[in-house]
Amino acid sequence: AAALSAALILGGLGMLSMQFENMQGIDFAGGSSARIHFNEAKSTTEVREALNASGGNYEVVLVKDEDGATGEASKQFMVERTLTPEERAAYMSGETEGQDLQASFQAELVSIFGDSLDANDPFPELSTVSPRVSGEIQQKASLAMLLSLLSIVIYMNFRFKEYRYGIAAVIAVFHDVLVTLGLLALFSYLGLVQVELNLEMVAAFLTIIGYSLNDTIVVFDRIRENLPRQKGSYPEVIDLSINQSLSRTILTSLTTFFVVAVLFIMNRPMHNVLEGFSFAMLIGVVVGTYFSMFVASPALLFLDRWARNKRLPEDGGGSPPAAAAKTA
Repeated sequence: AAALSAALILGGLGMLSMQFENMQGIDFAGGSSARIHFNEAKSTTEVREALNASGGNYEVVLVKDEDGATGEASKQFMVERTLTPEERAAYMSGETEGQDLQASFQAELVSIFGDSLDANDPFPELSTVSPRVSGEIQQKASLAMLLSLLSIVIYMNFRFKEYRYGIAAVIAVFHDVLVTLGLLALFSYLGLVQVELNLEMVAAFLTIIGYSLNDTIVVFDRIRENLPRQKGSYPEVIDLSINQSLSRTILTSLTTFFVVAVLFIMNRPMHNVLEGFSFAMLIGVVVGTYFSMFVASPALLFLDRWARNKRLPEDGGGSPPAAAAKTA
């Protein structure tokens, strides 16, 4: 399990470093988005080809309208243009800081689609995030993740009266986030799923953290209950506790997986924000179930061994903390 986790984390970090710039959405990289309205229904492929021909960094999402849009055809589309690293650098250096990003984005769309846009209301929605604001959003998103991990340690220490439970849970949650990020970068690189790192994805990761932590607490609580009443070594008590809660873990994970799978299947054809959100949740549920058994519990055992400042016998023996304290 340690070798598998290490391979997933290292491979994922390598893939993420390659794909990070391409995966950033408007919230993290800056840019503009608009809901455009056409005179006649167009296909997603037609709109995407017209945008790609202009050479810009555009993303297209089909929007169902009241005119009976079906399949890949609609009169309305959500178009996003994310700033390139060069454009962000020019803006932050002050070269283009005075430029009206929203007006220039609107002018680009008019030049691309021209008379095919609805004359009365071609852009029902327009929004822009500047690179400076996107940098602040990144910082706040990172701060939210760190605060959540710190809160986990504080809560677990209060809940179990021992710091090692909180640290083991944070190690496992950190593992879950890194593995999920790496797999998202891999599937995005392969072009199988459209994934953007934005505020919706931050919400997905915070949801994954909460879900995974809930499963870990169930296992840890069973370990704490079994320590004073079960005979055997500490590793044996942990193994027994995992097996006792295994059916509950699998049933809960499968139930969540089915619900999120439906969300992913229904939104994948439209390539909207829920596609990346639900796919991240799918990965998070699977990885979270794995890590509650193969990462969190072994981490708890390692921390207990380190805290007692002695090695366990080679046969996996050794007294559980409760038994050791009673003997002392």
